[in-house]
Amino acid sequence: MKAFYQLNIVCRIAFAAITIFTVAFFVLHLSTNKIRINTDLKSLSPRMSADPQLQQAINTLSSSIEQRFILMFEAEDEYTLDTLVEAFSSALDENENMHVINYAEWLTDDMVPALRAHRFQLLDEQQRQHILAQSSPSLIQEGKQKIYGFAGGLKLLPVDEDPFGFFSDYVLNALSRLGNEDAEETQEIEKDGVVFYTQALIVKLKGGALALDQQNQIQKSINQLANVLREQDLNFNVYHSGVFFFAVDAASKSKKDIGLISSISLAGTLLIFLLAFSSLRPMLLPLASIAMGIGFAFACIHSIFGGVHVLTIVFGASLIGVVIDYSLHYFYHQKAGSQQTHLQSALFLSLCTSLIGYAALSFSALTSLQQVALFSCLGLAAAWLSVIVLGPLIRGQNFKVNTLFVNFLFALVSRPLVRFIFPLRKFLPAFIFLLAALFLWRGIETGDSPREIFRPSEQLLKEEAFVSSQLSDYEPGKYLALSDNSQEALLNKLASLYEKHRTIDFDNTLSVLHWIPDSAAQAENYRALEKLYTPAYGDAENSDPGTSSTVRQLLSSLNVTPAVISKQENAFREASGLPINPEVLFKPEGSPLLELWLNFDSRFYTFILLRKGSDWQAFENIAANEAGLTFIDVASLSTEVLHSQRVSSTWLLVVAYLLVGMLVLFRYRSLNSLNILLVPICATTLSVIVLAVFSVPISLFHVMAMFLVLGLGMDYVIFVREMPLDSHETMMAVVLSAITSLLAFGLLSISALPVVSAFGQTVLLGNTFNLLGAILLRQSLTIKGS
Repeated sequence: MKAFYQLNIVCRIAFAAITIFTVAFFVLHLSTNKIRINTDLKSLSPRMSADPQLQQAINTLSSSIEQRFILMFEAEDEYTLDTLVEAFSSALDENENMHVINYAEWLTDDMVPALRAHRFQLLDEQQRQHILAQSSPSLIQEGKQKIYGFAGGLKLLPVDEDPFGFFSDYVLNALSRLGNEDAEETQEIEKDGVVFYTQALIVKLKGGALALDQQNQIQKSINQLANVLREQDLNFNVYHSGVFFFAVDAASKSKKDIGLISSISLAGTLLIFLLAFSSLRPMLLPLASIAMGIGFAFACIHSIFGGVHVLTIVFGASLIGVVIDYSLHYFYHQKAGSQQTHLQSALFLSLCTSLIGYAALSFSALTSLQQVALFSCLGLAAAWLSVIVLGPLIRGQNFKVNTLFVNFLFALVSRPLVRFIFPLRKFLPAFIFLLAALFLWRGIETGDSPREIFRPSEQLLKEEAFVSSQLSDYEPGKYLALSDNSQEALLNKLASLYEKHRTIDFDNTLSVLHWIPDSAAQAENYRALEKLYTPAYGDAENSDPGTSSTVRQLLSSLNVTPAVISKQENAFREASGLPINPEVLFKPEGSPLLELWLNFDSRFYTFILLRKGSDWQAFENIAANEAGLTFIDVASLSTEVLHSQRVSSTWLLVVAYLLVGMLVLFRYRSLNSLNILLVPICATTLSVIVLAVFSVPISLFHVMAMFLVLGLGMDYVIFVREMPLDSHETMMAVVLSAITSLLAFGLLSISALPVVSAFGQTVLLGNTFNLLGAILLRQSLTIKGS
């Protein structure tokens, strides 16, 4: 009795601590509007590499891709299109969460200043060969033609810094290698015999614009602006492309699920309590436990991870059906006058088995499911603690139980079961296992595709395909990754790769080399330009070897002062051996370039982007035979990881049953007590059989749900076993708690997110069979007791 009293003191202290923490968290964060709901799709994707640094590099590139999206505009009139797109662009730039990428502005403001000091190392192969092949007079003549506009292009530097225009030509050629360099150009297409004009804008999100509230603002701004401009031209259409819109789609579906699941689950629970107790007063304890459980879990997850994933909240809403169990047993066993110690023992064992079930989710390779595991375990523990502390406060109150309603529910479920199935109880497990063996022999369909995680809308996929057909873009889910401990070595390794595999269309890729040459090429470029800056290279037929350099001759003919010419020649000499750091171009802020060059703990990483429609198999074969080169195929790797996780999770399920079995043995000290494990085992097996009958592929998320089937099943059988003197009241509570759980998880099964739907389907089936098994177990114990 003393130990029981001490345990209650500990529980009260712990409850006070978590209450203070939870209230303080929400007061602080709600007042400062700092609550962050995460919708990052990477959380729904497994890790791409076992190497943590490479995974970090992949995540950084993925984030860089997520921060960009394309808006494609369409209209029948070209002039109207230009006007509306310009208005759209101006409005987007005024939005604090995004800006339209302006390549011309970035070129002059960022790129040219970053490469200016290295202009003497920047030549392409054609430019270098041309310099070496031409005489000094020919080069001077070409230089004058460029300057005077006969054969010139855009000048990015003053004439005295780029006399022959080689730097300007190099940079502009590099810019043209971007996948969407023609995005802003108007294109003509024909649809159903009607000519349309299209134009695109590439938009980059600022900072944490993937947070849920900012997502909603951005999507709302784009839609409102499109509607306003469409009033000026009914044929004006806007199409979307980019990971951002898939994230918005997932978040939108999750938000709808949260509202549906939480509202209907709470409404259904309220109705059940009203029918069972003829009053809503008994809802005070379950509502308090739900609020404390979900609130404390949310506060902890947000504090640990800096935000809560929207998928976690969807699963958290389903906890209502589990948390309510603790309160229901309090009410029913209060009526029966049960001993407090027996009730708390049953509640504690019930909590332990549920924690085992939910904790298994932490073994998933998906960050979001790991977060769900911690959220659920914290929420269940806090809710259980709430009932233990607050429950005694209502035990003295006289709540009237509507026995007519509850008995009707119990009879509705139990009578057919007891009459037709109970006589076969000894053969039932063997029959179920034999049936399962037949299905296994026949083969059970499995599904490990990433589509089992998130399935975008058809409209979104159509728009993505249309935009891709109009623009030459790079595939965001397939690329090559290369790494080395030295910046120079990595650039050289990248160049060697291009040289070695000339037969493969590497010109159809995008990498750092398209902007910055490797060290050997930089040295060759500098030596080639020595012909222009060294007097010894004067043309032997027209001048002495010691005459002015080609650059000095050209600039002198343009009346450039000797001091300015000397400054340019000094700049050339000072640039000798000056290395180029690729990071100057691939900065996250301001640069329209994806982050293709990264440095983590003195390890350098670079990526090669592949255009859509490339020969993936050829690049995959190259990566298989090149040390340090990795072919990243997000869809394929995700399938492999999900398959591996499904198999390992199946074995972990076996381990979970063994752990629960050890807990049962420790509590009851009898091998016969292990019979209660047959309830969740048979429930899980029957769930798999039903899914197989309806040709539902078994995925990782079905297997993960089976852990919860174990936890819920053990909840029921533990109360049946622990409270034999109150078996009728216990079964009434079990029936009601099962109904609330089935309500919550049944709603999950109709979710628009496949991962949530798979979870809900499995728990809905498994918990139904758990309830039936608990009724059969209670009937067996009643017969033995009599």
